[in-house]
Amino acid sequence: NALQAMPEGGILALRSRQLNGEFILHVSDTGAGISRENLQKIFEPFFTTKSDGLGLGLAITKRVMEEHGGRIDFVSEQGKGSEVTLGIPLRTDQAET
Repeated sequence: NALQAMPEGGILALRSRQLNGEFILHVSDTGAGISRENLQKIFEPFFTTKSDGLGLGLAITKRVMEEHGGRIDFVSEQGKGSEVTLGIPLRTDQAET
């Protein structure tokens, strides 16, 4: 999504850290950003602004994150870019499954 939001190029940045028992991954871009109206819909199944998109990517990602006790947050400003933050709980046991 980030690369598609920057057809003329831009900056794609990845940052990670460990905080409060979570692995946190931030992915940000300097792309087109998303309007406030559309930002409210991005996790809805079949919502897309792409002519060839299905609108399932973020909906599935959110579901998978939640199924594993994680979270996904998305902030965006139209014309300035977007940032998605994934919070993935770290295992505290060392047992193999």
